Amino acid sequence: MATPRKAAPLPVDCDFLIAGAGAAGLYAANILIRNGFRVRVLERRAEPSTHSRSIGIHPPSLELLRELGLLESFLSEGIHVTTGRAMVMRGGAPCTGKPPKDGNKAAGKHRSVEDGDFNREQPDGGKTMRAGRSYRLELGSGVGTDLILTLPQHRTEALLEANLPEDLVLRRQTVIGFREQVDGISVETRCGDSGSSRVFNARYLLAADGMYSGLRGMIPVEWSGFTYPYPFCMGDFPDNTPFGAEAVIYLTPDGLVESFPLPGNLRRWVINLKPGARVRDDNDRNGRWHQLHATGPESGASADSMRVPDTTGIGREAGTTGIGREAGTAKPGLEHPGKEAAIAALCRTIGHRTGYTLEPGLAQMYSEFRAHRYTATSLYHGRVVLIGDAAHVISPIGGQGMNFEWGMIRSLADLAVKTDTGALLREASLQTYQHLGRSAARKYGRRAHFNTTMGLPGRHHHLLGAAVKLLMSAPLRRAVARRFTMR
Repeated sequence: MATPRKAAPLPVDCDFLIAGAGAAGLYAANILIRNGFRVRVLERRAEPSTHSRSIGIHPPSLELLRELGLLESFLSEGIHVTTGRAMVMRGGAPCTGKPPKDGNKAAGKHRSVEDGDFNREQPDGGKTMRAGRSYRLELGSGVGTDLILTLPQHRTEALLEANLPEDLVLRRQTVIGFREQVDGISVETRCGDSGSSRVFNARYLLAADGMYSGLRGMIPVEWSGFTYPYPFCMGDFPDNTPFGAEAVIYLTPDGLVESFPLPGNLRRWVINLKPGARVRDDNDRNGRWHQLHATGPESGASADSMRVPDTTGIGREAGTTGIGREAGTAKPGLEHPGKEAAIAALCRTIGHRTGYTLEPGLAQMYSEFRAHRYTATSLYHGRVVLIGDAAHVISPIGGQGMNFEWGMIRSLADLAVKTDTGALLREASLQTYQHLGRSAARKYGRRAHFNTTMGLPGRHHHLLGAAVKLLMSAPLRRAVARRFTMR
């Protein structure tokens, strides 16, 4: 009786084929190469994104960059944030701040204070009244990785890609299918230029193609979670505040304002809105507008009665970057007609809540988005492994999503074993990765949920002030700082 012939081994191009050249995919490529594996990255976009999106890199992630030999490159480009400030605002007239002693009465020039009350002047020039209380939080010493680095995501991606071998990232390649083999996986792509197809053979396929992952839809897993019912808007503007490298959070009766320093003397401003605001979700791949549950306008005709003009029909073509722009545009997110009015409304809202006057025409970036919390019911199937936002999504408020994803990718890379025939991820290793991923998603998802909901418009503001006062008390400050820096 003839002995059955064994199937010939699959000739592979690489150990890991990574679909997606965002922050998750590029970090995965770097750490896997450092661990001695062969890697190839496929990206459907023709050019790297220039959108700033995620900006915070926390101490644990800085340590991961140190492992790659990239720490100094990142530190030299970003802003070193070692101090945070919570400004708990009282109700009443918009805060304009008590002017400094030099007589500069420009709106929003708050006196730089330590812990304690800060003031506002009545709009009619009347007596100065207490506007709220400021709490200062030490986030790090600024030595080594003991800090939070703020850097636009497109620069994070550029530095990660520059550290890879030339031509390792192939662009205009969209994965359209795959076929698993006994010892590998064959992945078919379509080239954006010619429409021709190409096949890549690898040991494993890592899906790093984001929240709206097409690859996740090709395997039998479910996407479980929810979308928060209140939208957010953000913009980058020239910094006209005295805060320097401080990160600042305003907690007002009308809602939350986050403010972070960026390179180039810019500052990012993020606000939340009440349910009912109609926004274009710039994280939605098709650029769809979303009408959330209407609750009526915010107090009277205040600046917080923000409604984005109806520009339905200005949506992106299917398969574009998902940030509302074509590659190469100078100012991301500023290109469709309704944005001018939306940016003006953003500036009015920030002025109403904080007292700082921003010029709409100076916006360097503008984005509207909704916060989500989702996880895949399984992080792998066969030789397809989900990483980054394809595996988990948590609210971006607090800036921990990209950081916890890098930590999970680092764990996956350590679980991979080198063999004579290439990379091997044993079933037990994949189960460990899934367990760690679910645990981390719960942990950081809870933290992001707190950050997202603590500043809801009009929601028990007096109780929030008391909670912040307690958290900023001496016994708890260090624990709060460690929590916000992911340590």
